[in-house]
Amino acid sequence: MANVGELLSPLPPQHRSDLVALLGVLFRRTLADDSRRTLVPYLPAPAHRIRQDAIYTANLLLLAAQVESPLPVSRVIGGDATLDRWRRQTHLWRSQFGEASWGAFITSLRVQPVDRDTRDLVVMPGTDPAALDPAWALDLSGLGELAAAAHAVEQQPLSTRLHTLAAFIWDADLQCLLQAVAPLLDRVPDAFITYRFDGDKGVSAAHDLIALLCRPDPRSPHGLHPGILEGLRALAGDNGALAVDLVARHLRDVADDLPPGIAIPLLDDLTSPQHTGSGGVAARTWLVLADCLARLAGRRDVSPAELAPIARRFRREAPALDNGGTAELRLESLLKEAVTTHLWRGAARDDAETILATALTLHDHIPEDRRTPTLVIGVLRLARDLGADDWLAVHAERLLLTLDQDGLWQLRPTDVDWMCPVVRSRRLRAEFDRIQAAWR
Repeated sequence: MANVGELLSPLPPQHRSDLVALLGVLFRRTLADDSRRTLVPYLPAPAHRIRQDAIYTANLLLLAAQVESPLPVSRVIGGDATLDRWRRQTHLWRSQFGEASWGAFITSLRVQPVDRDTRDLVVMPGTDPAALDPAWALDLSGLGELAAAAHAVEQQPLSTRLHTLAAFIWDADLQCLLQAVAPLLDRVPDAFITYRFDGDKGVSAAHDLIALLCRPDPRSPHGLHPGILEGLRALAGDNGALAVDLVARHLRDVADDLPPGIAIPLLDDLTSPQHTGSGGVAARTWLVLADCLARLAGRRDVSPAELAPIARRFRREAPALDNGGTAELRLESLLKEAVTTHLWRGAARDDAETILATALTLHDHIPEDRRTPTLVIGVLRLARDLGADDWLAVHAERLLLTLDQDGLWQLRPTDVDWMCPVVRSRRLRAEFDRIQAAWR
């Protein structure tokens, strides 16, 4: 085809335009031609006829693209319902070409929109595929008032349609892709129909979430970029909560490396009433967000003053913990706030007596089979940190007696030093001696 292009290059513009017009007439006439068909109401055409039409029209298109580049598809395929005609024609080509021929055909041409205001395509010789343009393809480029926001573009069940399509046409590539993204497609289906537009460009919420799953370089704008929250705000109900949980878990993993200018605003937004109000974020997600806060609090380049407003949200009054959180989750959240002094002060907790009464009540409301050694020891260490010796004298031994040997061996020798004076049980004292012997 390159040689054909060289032969055609000397033609004047008017001749080239007339040639394209002629090729377009031949193209359309092929699709409507019934000269070789009988006049009976219905008779299947010979099997080779459809294949001949496919090859003939493909060659006409390749030739026209050499004559005029870029070539508006409407000039060849027709200006009436151009996109619909083009889609049907591509299905014809795909059905009649073998794998090698189809691959060579689609890689020899480049197809892209004419512009954002014209529902037409242009085709030109080339081996590089055009960039995806969801704003144009979804016909949303004219919605200027929504250009800066993310929103759902359709309400149909995308997963059902895609699976049905892949199974019906037995498209192996599409089936492999669906298999790869099925967990996200099934868990956060709204993400696949929610787009954020910036001028002529669009990025889906699913694109952002999959990018996080791929663990990109945290300093890369392709990772946790500022616009990801636009997609999260557009997701509704449980889908939004699941997406926030995913972003929070990614933030926890990269909190040590992400620039403070990105990490702090992101955590601030994830914990804001917009996402967490009315229990919108799952209770367990609060624990992940608390881990994020603790990781950021340990960085030298992050000021405690920047985290204080966020830390104040990590109280037991958090909607998710009050409305849907179990006693276990609420106690875990309280203990996470005691990880560092920065977090404890930022959370503006109540007095020691009230805090320990709350912790003990939460502990007693946890089913016995879920009272882990970590929670029991965490409560005792919290009491020690608060200087509540009288409280320890009353409650420490009772709590420790609920632990078996494996649970007690999660203690450190420094724990044993201050527990010994308030413990009288021979079994506990014998275990304390073994712990100290193992360390000292």
